[in-house]
Amino acid sequence: MMKVPTKWIGLTVAVVVLTLGAVWWSGLLSASRTTASSKETAPASKSSIAVLRAKLDPVLVVTVEQLARVEPYYEAEIRSRVSGNVRRVFVDLGQRVSKGDILVELDVPDLDADLEKQESVIRQREQELELSKAGLRTAETQAEGAETSIALAESGVREATATKELRKKRLERFQILAARDAIGPDLVDESMRDHAASEAACDSAQANVLKAKAGFREKKASVEAAKTDINLKIALVDVAKKERDRVQTQLDFAKIRAPIDGVITSRKVDPGSFVNHAMVSGPGIMMITRSDLVTVSMRLPDTSAAFIGLNCPVTVTVDDLPGVTIQGLVTRFSPTIREEDRTMRVEVDLFNDTDESYNQFVTSVIARTLLPLQGMTTIDRLCTDPVAVSLLVGDRKSMSEPLPVHPTLTAGGNNTQRLIPGMIGSMKVELRQYRNAYVIPASAVYSRGGKSFLLLVRNGTTEEVPVKVQMNDGRVAKVAIISEDGPGSFARREVIRELTGQEDIVASRQQEIGVGQKVNIAPIKW
Repeated sequence: MMKVPTKWIGLTVAVVVLTLGAVWWSGLLSASRTTASSKETAPASKSSIAVLRAKLDPVLVVTVEQLARVEPYYEAEIRSRVSGNVRRVFVDLGQRVSKGDILVELDVPDLDADLEKQESVIRQREQELELSKAGLRTAETQAEGAETSIALAESGVREATATKELRKKRLERFQILAARDAIGPDLVDESMRDHAASEAACDSAQANVLKAKAGFREKKASVEAAKTDINLKIALVDVAKKERDRVQTQLDFAKIRAPIDGVITSRKVDPGSFVNHAMVSGPGIMMITRSDLVTVSMRLPDTSAAFIGLNCPVTVTVDDLPGVTIQGLVTRFSPTIREEDRTMRVEVDLFNDTDESYNQFVTSVIARTLLPLQGMTTIDRLCTDPVAVSLLVGDRKSMSEPLPVHPTLTAGGNNTQRLIPGMIGSMKVELRQYRNAYVIPASAVYSRGGKSFLLLVRNGTTEEVPVKVQMNDGRVAKVAIISEDGPGSFARREVIRELTGQEDIVASRQQEIGVGQKVNIAPIKW
């Protein structure tokens, strides 16, 4: 066999490689030109987005479910009305107490001293009153003597007048006799002197009457002054007693009593602890909670606040008590929306004890409700009588509220389970029902600048329309489109239009897609 030189083999391989490379490079350039040409001539394609249409719901039940919290029906933080050291503590954590029971007793020696002082002041004022009464008796006796002096002086006037008349007649007889020279002129002179003296005595007697009357008026004034002084002393005694009662009330505050029935849930004092009065800031000394009745509260979003009512059904579940469900009605709700989180507080009262206790509770409330009706003839008296009102209220927070609901246990529930204040769960509220309403997924509604919008596709272009959210429970929403009517700025008004089910609504990523974009739609089912 003929042997081929090695150099020719290498040369042949190099030629083949160069030929193949030239062919590959030529094809690459041709493909690049073809691609560029196709890009120049092919029209730009539109992006496809998912759209949906509103569904018609024959009976739309609007429900809202939010986080709920179990709270005590009543809760009272106990503070002291006086300052002092704790002498004794009568209750402990978890102990049940009744209204009026003594919880804590304080040692207040300054108030004890004040009470003794006020007792001494009362005794002093009472002695002054007795002294004034004795002065009145003396003044009345002197007035009686002054009145007797008037009668005596008037008797002297009558005697002096009679004497004057007698001496006047004798003087006249003597003057007649002297004119006949039957007697001497010296007897006439004596008779004239006696008559003048009798006139002076009569004047003196009349002056004595005036003096006696003036003395009587003075004694009567003394009697009135004595009576006024007695009234003053009585008032001073009353003031001293009221001051004593005030100190006694302060002293009674040293025995701190339970304001409501309940259970001690917090105790922050021990014997020897110093307690400030309530006007000084600081924590309370105890907390009393009523837990045989509880209140479950939730925060209702402002979008649903317009539909809440006392007849709205609720379902309450508690995370820590699986199997326990509570069916009832809204007991009360706040009439305003909080600015902090744009929510409204909604509450439901629940009975938190055994079936037997609940029956006793209902019987007690009914008995208290019927009791004021006995002997009452008018509705006005029933509504205004404070005793009747307190009996009607009973164990409820107001007269208009329904009785607390007894929780219903479902499968797996335990009759011994109780709701504990502080537990967390959820509350579902059935707000209202719509007939033949169009609804959309809640994700189809988006917000911008505090307003709600839908992104619609009309004639292949996205368009943003404002909407009014009528209901949004986080799953589905019912909205109405807001449009303006009228050509002029002054004549324009907002018009609310319900969805028809023919609108192509962008399902999600509305703000990423944007307004005025040319798009292809891809209808989806939901």
